[in-house]
Amino acid sequence: KITRDFIGLSDLSRITHNYIANNKKFEKIQNEILNISSGEAMSLENLAKKIATESEKVFHFKPKIKYNNRSDKKIESLVISNKKAKSLGLVFNPNLNEEINLLLRNCKIWFGT
Repeated sequence: KITRDFIGLSDLSRITHNYIANNKKFEKIQNEILNISSGEAMSLENLAKKIATESEKVFHFKPKIKYNNRSDKKIESLVISNKKAKSLGLVFNPNLNEEINLLLRNCKIWFGT
């Protein structure tokens, strides 16, 4: 199973904006390298299932997930530590359902489906 560490774009934007807007906080981290991550691993399969579930809520249609060249033997994980960022007060929302739902609702508006 391939897993990755996903974070929503609105979460990343919120964190970046809050730190840049607050000069005192920004001064503390301007020369630092920080990992902005959820700190949790999710399989690509589970992410696809979340998108399908949220799609059913927004579009009343649950797309079928098709797997190409699926191999259950391959195990690869990528989780990034966000301990340093958390110690500086950055708050993360690991719940991608809200992010996916927002993106799908915007697609509905933008593309008129």
